[in-house]
Amino acid sequence: MVEQPSAPPAEANAVASAAGTAVRICRTIAEIEEIRPFWAAWKGHRDSDIDFYLEFIQSRPEILRPHIVVLSNGSQPEAILVGRLERTKFQSRIAYFRFPGIPVNVLSFSYGGFRGNTTPENCARAVQSAMDSLRAGEADLAFFHQTQMDSPMYRNILALPEFRSRDHLVTPSAHHFMHIADNPEQLFAGLSSKHRKHLRSEAKKIHADFEGRVEIRQFHEAEHLDEALEHVETVAKTTYQRGLGVGFANSAEERRLFRFFAGMGWLRIYVLYLKDAPCAFSIGSVSDKVYCCDHLGFNPQFGGYSPGNFLLTNMLEDFCRAGVTEVDFGQGEGLYKERFSSLELKEASLHIFAPSAKGLLVNSVRTATSLADSSMKKALKRTNLLPKIKRMWRDRAAQKKTAS
Repeated sequence: MVEQPSAPPAEANAVASAAGTAVRICRTIAEIEEIRPFWAAWKGHRDSDIDFYLEFIQSRPEILRPHIVVLSNGSQPEAILVGRLERTKFQSRIAYFRFPGIPVNVLSFSYGGFRGNTTPENCARAVQSAMDSLRAGEADLAFFHQTQMDSPMYRNILALPEFRSRDHLVTPSAHHFMHIADNPEQLFAGLSSKHRKHLRSEAKKIHADFEGRVEIRQFHEAEHLDEALEHVETVAKTTYQRGLGVGFANSAEERRLFRFFAGMGWLRIYVLYLKDAPCAFSIGSVSDKVYCCDHLGFNPQFGGYSPGNFLLTNMLEDFCRAGVTEVDFGQGEGLYKERFSSLELKEASLHIFAPSAKGLLVNSVRTATSLADSSMKKALKRTNLLPKIKRMWRDRAAQKKTAS
């Protein structure tokens, strides 16, 4: 991480809002450490945990500096909005075709990053602070990761900006969670009887066809991380996600993050082996009794055995024994998420664009390409071609990556 080349005016560090609430921006790690007792005391998602945040911003070269909006009433903070300033490229696409990115500075606000006294009034003040930073030229846009659509934060992000700065195309997505029962007998009670029967049938088939040579290994410690990731990479390079440039990347940044997880006692890597060959994996972390899934995949060569479902079922049983209370399956679609989850939240990532020439350009490009993408998907969906095209593209991507 490097510091932003030019600092904002000193008066931007603290301003007084209506109703007597002071708004301050923490732009350095030293300023963040001053509010650690308050931040750490407020519960929230792993991605906005203070130690996770500090590790993340120092491991990513695109991050220029912290950007923590602190709302105080009197002498003590009462809420924060967790963000960072990044230098990146704004990407737009139609279907799987990506257009050249536009270089931008982005105020990126973490998932679950609004902590503390999250009243509607404080939501409005936090969003207004982001808009003030955009107006001052600190960034070209603000990006709010996966905001709950029934929340005051969501409503304020859409309502407060003027028309030219507003996000005009919102794409809802589902975020699935599963409550983990206290005992194994109740673990799968919420699944349909058909699903439970199917899982049992898949497990019997795996054990029968691989004659006892079925093994699941867990990796929690930093000393075993290199071995674990070597086996994970064997599987990941065969997946369609790798062909599309998403999913587990085996990068230096990810390895550093996993070592951080291990140091915190959070790391959970599970690998399924069939006849000594790794064929499926899941990587995530457990903090505050919640498992957050970051990456998972399986070798399509074993697709007929549904190895991902088999691995997940065994992981859930392990979580039950270990006292994990919830699984966060992460954002995005997935049939397995729908089948296993007990809670679904409707969320959407939102933008606010700076009232500048570049902000207007980025908003216009995003709106045009998003409209074209949406129209194409609707047309394909009406003809039932969308699932076939997705499958064809994924298979092609997987084959291309395997051949490389």
